Amino acid sequence: ARVRNFGKKAFGRNTVVLVNLCIFVSCFFTCSAYSMFIGQFLSKVFEVARFEGFWACLEQPWVISLIVSTLFLLPLATIKNLKSLKHFSMIGLIAVSVTTVILFYRFIEFTTSDASLDIDVIFPTKDSWTKY
Repeated sequence: ARVRNFGKKAFGRNTVVLVNLCIFVSCFFTCSAYSMFIGQFLSKVFEVARFEGFWACLEQPWVISLIVSTLFLLPLATIKNLKSLKHFSMIGLIAVSVTTVILFYRFIEFTTSDASLDIDVIFPTKDSWTKY
């Protein structure tokens, strides 16, 4: 409502629809990008897990994107008041902070060691798991 009122005051009454359209497009493509990113990432994880039979469909990014969108993003989009998510937001911020500290530590540890970069450790494939 605040963005709509700001748009009305800044650009006039006739631009309310344009402001709402811009907000919709921004939110829609942001959610689409997140679900595609999660689908791509989890498909690689499930590919390494080597599911067989019916569960092999989890290696397809579009299947994972559909599942994530239906089970997680759709219910979040229907919440009227986002104050109930404040604790989950804090958990997410703490997780991002811890991950950043760990990555920084690992970067410093790697750059100060004499170890060579083994690409299979960073981006494992199905065959690279048999090495270790």
